[in-house]
Amino acid sequence: MTVKDGEKEIGHTGASAYLCWEREPANTTISSKAENTSTVDLKVEKDMVYYIRQSVLLGFFKARNKIELISKEEALKLLKDCKPPTVALPKEKESAPEKGTKIEP
Repeated sequence: MTVKDGEKEIGHTGASAYLCWEREPANTTISSKAENTSTVDLKVEKDMVYYIRQSVLLGFFKARNKIELISKEEALKLLKDCKPPTVALPKEKESAPEKGTKIEP
């Protein structure tokens, strides 16, 4: 399921997985898209940590989801059974040849 912070895609979740990220303080909407889109409105404050649980529900064609804010204590219990996130770094783009360079086939 795709997770966004406002319009910015943060990542994708699966079974027993979690995402974490940092952001500047502001009002935002965290959303998770499956067969449905579930949202949580959040006022992010400096030096604060927020925990949002995503529940997977039975859908008509594919899974549905629900996200909600939870306490740190509840989150730490749930995180014990989760695997750490994988970070996918962007691939470096090959640089274009300089103008006038002959390109061999």
